[in-house]
Amino acid sequence: MLRASSSIRLNRFDEFVRAIVEEARLACVAGAEATVEDARGQIAEQIGSGRKYARLPNRSSAPGEAPVNQFEVLHDSIEVNLEPEIIGIGAEAAVGAEYGVYLQLGTSKMAPRPFLGPASVVGEEAVEQHVAAIPAALHWI
Repeated sequence: MLRASSSIRLNRFDEFVRAIVEEARLACVAGAEATVEDARGQIAEQIGSGRKYARLPNRSSAPGEAPVNQFEVLHDSIEVNLEPEIIGIGAEAAVGAEYGVYLQLGTSKMAPRPFLGPASVVGEEAVEQHVAAIPAALHWI
């Protein structure tokens, strides 16, 4: 009889662990989605105060500003990556445009135009809010 009771408790513990892992995954997805939304928003709303190049439709961003949305390439390449074989149970905000890293970090000839770093602060806040709600989501345990 004692053995059955232990088995029931262990099964309930397994449910609890699975629920926590799922809630952690959802928190990571919420953070990545918030980061992507904020980064895209920065780029879409940015009105550059930098140089105006003849070959570009808009004035470029100045150092320290988010990049200007010139041809939608950078904006449209920012997305959530959910590939579990790469990132496990989490999620990440990924930039597909190859030049995104140069804008974010700068180069030897160009100062940074950060957009993903500042957006990650919004993503971290979304993760924290989701994590704070986990005890309520697990109320059945």
